[in-house]
Amino acid sequence: MALRAVSTGGPGLATGAAQLCAWLLIGGLATVLVTDRRRYLSTRRLRLRADHPAVVARPLQQV
Repeated sequence: MALRAVSTGGPGLATGAAQLCAWLLIGGLATVLVTDRRRYLSTRRLRLRADHPAVVARPLQQV
């Protein structure tokens, strides 16, 4: 809408710019919420099991 208003010289520039800002705000908030939820790590997933490969000591391989 804003692009059409600029190219034709007609009305609607303010409305189009407001809509663009609204969509930008909605998209930014959605991105922050999704990223925040993905970064959450529960204590159950945080604890390593005794048989986890990072816990079990393996002998070093000689080159």
